[in-house]
Amino acid sequence: MTKNSKSGAVSFVSLHSSFQSIVGSFPSIVLLKEDVDGLATFHEACIYHAATKSVFVTSNQIPLPNGQTDDLTSNKRIVVTRVYDHDDLTKVVSVDATPQDLVMPNGGINYKSGLLFCAQGNKSNFPPSGLVASS
Repeated sequence: MTKNSKSGAVSFVSLHSSFQSIVGSFPSIVLLKEDVDGLATFHEACIYHAATKSVFVTSNQIPLPNGQTDDLTSNKRIVVTRVYDHDDLTKVVSVDATPQDLVMPNGGINYKSGLLFCAQGNKSNFPPSGLVASS
């Protein structure tokens, strides 16, 4: 995918002939959700969960809200955002879906009937870093 900085137009660049079988002859790009607060809300682990027609995305490390501190994470957090897909783009909704036991999540994949996230953990190593299954 490339973006023309003058026009703002976005287009696909195909590096293999099989790519067209995935996106079709005339692929298009639609902005599903946008971070209006200027935070890196949509950073990694873009996981489409077909059963719920939703997308799970992890943020980059973002500062804790005003008044909150956490020395174990250097006053930062990572949020899992769930974006509910909808055919009508005006009805797309997103919510914070960060599981309680998931400390500083990063990448993730579909796993069995749920999701599997990489947890970076914190400076105390409790809970420890590792792979966390979420249903």
